[in-house]
Amino acid sequence: MSDPNQDPVPDQEHAQAVERPGLIEVHQGDKVVPAPGSEAAVSARSATEVHYYFPVHVVMAGDLTEEAGSAVETRIWNALYQALS
Repeated sequence: MSDPNQDPVPDQEHAQAVERPGLIEVHQGDKVVPAPGSEAAVSARSATEVHYYFPVHVVMAGDLTEEAGSAVETRIWNALYQALS
């Protein structure tokens, strides 16, 4: 049995490309790895300060007006800002 605390190693040999955007159901034992270039990046600017950079991708589905979509987007960014501040 593998160690759950060990970082997973990407299995490129058995990887499959995602053909279209959508939600997936992940089962125990499934492996999910980030696409090249979408991994979180860490940048240290000084000895006391560390900055984390990572992509945020939100997909909203359904019949939303542009105004409602903008309101949801604002709430997401505000919640993210508060969580990381």
